[in-house]
Amino acid sequence: MSLKPSACERPKSLGSYTFVAAAFVLLVALEHFAFFALQSLLWETSIGRAVFGTSSEQAKGTAVLAMQQGFYNGLLAFGLLWGLW
Repeated sequence: MSLKPSACERPKSLGSYTFVAAAFVLLVALEHFAFFALQSLLWETSIGRAVFGTSSEQAKGTAVLAMQQGFYNGLLAFGLLWGLW
């Protein structure tokens, strides 16, 4: 009989360091969601152009690339939140 917990078993006491780590992971996930919104939803608006410093013509020409990058950031955010769960 082994006294070590299995790899799938969660610790009973999370402790303060685990809480701090989870808070930072949540912060990074929120940042990825913000980039998702900027790149996928607001890219061609005045807000998106002001944040990234692009002109209207540049924004139209790179909209597909920005949307792809935005969805990538969204998937990263979901992966981080899934890891916290």
